[in-house]
Amino acid sequence: MLVACNPTQPEPSTPTVVPISTSSAQATPGAGGASVCDPNTLLTQIKDDLPYSQVSLLHNFLLAVHYVNLWVVSPELEPSPGAGKSEANKADAARLAADLGHLIANNHPCVRASFERITITIVDSEYRAWFIGDLAITDIPSDKVLDSDQLAALSRLFVSSSLEAPVEHLGSDVPPTNACNWRQAREGMRTQFSPAGPNVDFYFVIDQEGANVWAQWEGPDPQQTLEGLYSGLFTLQNELRCLDPQVDVLWMIYTDGAGRVSLVMAADGETLRNPDPAYLLDHLRVIYPSPSS
Repeated sequence: MLVACNPTQPEPSTPTVVPISTSSAQATPGAGGASVCDPNTLLTQIKDDLPYSQVSLLHNFLLAVHYVNLWVVSPELEPSPGAGKSEANKADAARLAADLGHLIANNHPCVRASFERITITIVDSEYRAWFIGDLAITDIPSDKVLDSDQLAALSRLFVSSSLEAPVEHLGSDVPPTNACNWRQAREGMRTQFSPAGPNVDFYFVIDQEGANVWAQWEGPDPQQTLEGLYSGLFTLQNELRCLDPQVDVLWMIYTDGAGRVSLVMAADGETLRNPDPAYLLDHLRVIYPSPSS
């Protein structure tokens, strides 16, 4: 069964992450002529305009706040910066976060109408995190273009994680014959969850704590049926066993079709790699809703 956090087990630290041209699409008219914005449609419109090959863009509604969550792999960041270069990577990632946040917030009127905060994670080509932060959409200027000083000021408004240099977590020197890299694991998960809407995706973040996989998927209310929840859990477990480097923590967000969060969960790598599905269920940590609430 699902269990809340076991006080006898060490808990992985929770990251800050909970996870463009002007669009031609229009908001649909609602009752009385008011515009109705569809966040799922909006995700597809924005994502199509992001000039990166590895992107995750999701939304969710948690604790009365509607988030849009962006994860981007930036090939411009140095994966293994030499002495003194880590700070330059952090500064470049922060500027990129500000630039992307500004573009997304001003891409379409539905963005400001649909979301309250934006969370941005910037990683390098080896998935090491150089920026993780979130910002109120209302704090983002509506100017069409920001100069370098304005972008720097915007980057400072983010509530960001105090990231150290990411750990050297390159995986096995000689990967097992059945090993897969992140692109392969992600493609496997996307295939297994297909057909899925735009608000289902997976992303990989290596920080000073280790290798973290984030997964968000949709399903029925777990208080009514556990089928969608269990099916997703076991699919993630199966598809991530091959990942090299191995997962240290799998963070999971389970939502309904409108992005409302039903559960936030975590499983450590040892639990994930245990072949017994019952072990996963017995050692799953439920973070939200709080067991005391």
